[in-house]
Amino acid sequence: MISEAASTVGYEIHQSQSISQSFVTRLGTADRVQLSPSALRLKEMFQEYKTTTAKRRRKQRKVADRIGFKEKDIDFRGLPDNISVVFVDPLPIPYPPKDHIVLERHYSTLPDPPRLRDPTCSYLHQYCQLDPSKLQHTVYEDQDAIFLDRTTHEPVVIVLRNFAKDYYNTVGPKASDLVLKSIEHYRSHFVLRNDSGKMATAGVSGGQRSNSLFGWVRNLKPRSDVNDHQRDISSLFGYFYALVRGRIPYISDSFERAMKDTGIPRLDPTSSKHFTLPFDDIDIKFSQHPLAPPEGFISYNFSRGIHNERHWDNCPWGVYWNLVRQHPNGQIGMDSGASFYNATYGIRVVNASNTCVVWNRSNLHGTGKYEDRLEQIGIAILLSDTTKRCWEKYKVQVKSGELPKDSLLWEPGSEDEDQS
Repeated sequence: MISEAASTVGYEIHQSQSISQSFVTRLGTADRVQLSPSALRLKEMFQEYKTTTAKRRRKQRKVADRIGFKEKDIDFRGLPDNISVVFVDPLPIPYPPKDHIVLERHYSTLPDPPRLRDPTCSYLHQYCQLDPSKLQHTVYEDQDAIFLDRTTHEPVVIVLRNFAKDYYNTVGPKASDLVLKSIEHYRSHFVLRNDSGKMATAGVSGGQRSNSLFGWVRNLKPRSDVNDHQRDISSLFGYFYALVRGRIPYISDSFERAMKDTGIPRLDPTSSKHFTLPFDDIDIKFSQHPLAPPEGFISYNFSRGIHNERHWDNCPWGVYWNLVRQHPNGQIGMDSGASFYNATYGIRVVNASNTCVVWNRSNLHGTGKYEDRLEQIGIAILLSDTTKRCWEKYKVQVKSGELPKDSLLWEPGSEDEDQS
């Protein structure tokens, strides 16, 4: 910076000295040496730069504190220690039952089955009218909770309300608007198309079922700002994951081990190596936080009946952040539906805005049916068994030379070590 500024004002840096030495020894003695006009101007420019940088850093620290974390790397382990832990046993018979859509409001006549949009996707069409007496626990919209299996002491469900600080003034509107705009610009390539609402992949993809190829998903409609939009989405996931690491490091450690053991890249399709948040009319750059796992999803009004999934070895966690839960008439309680269920343990989580939920994906789980005009917007991270198999296949193809170099988005081992 000094070298470039010096050339603009005609200040000559002595070849026998480094830039820093020249600047300190010659310009730092203004009270004893008569400086030339160019040297005075350079000194003024440097002082302006220092003042501006200091102001920016103070503003960055202030914003980081307000939204829930600092830029310093986090180095502690465990679960939140300010929330009481409940030990639970699995139900003898899971409830709500598998392959059923949960109705949280009473129906005298059951609704028509959901429309079958894609015969190649799984299709859940049976309904279950909820009987709350068959549940073990309900976590209401103003409650935090940690449920652990009584035998293994492993997490079953973790619920954290008020997940991001200063949410309604800063984070929430920007994050939900970004997800909605992204959903609008996606092609028709939504996952689980027979379920209500929309869910789209925002990270890696295994490609077409008939021709799998590991890589970044390419499902945005052509637009001039695709790269900017991808950076914004990956930044939102980077911020989400930073909050997860800060509040539930027990879960993020599992993701970190899985990524380190296999070398899979992080959610960074533009190779920026950082995430940036547009707060307070400046872009706050966070470069010392490991980026999110590569498998991310964004959703609008998405729900799926009771099911379970195969997951990455030793990393069974799904983590979602419910950004918005709203209703035109303010009816956002249980009667509006869309609660989250862990059916293996009979747990219901009443969703709310700015809520983070962690669950074990091998357990039976699902989301209740949306009622009336309820709206929910959210994002989620996980590591699926499908992604792991595609990644392992990809590494074999690269090492064998099966894939041409110009078709590769990256090579195994090319991930920045600072991100691990």
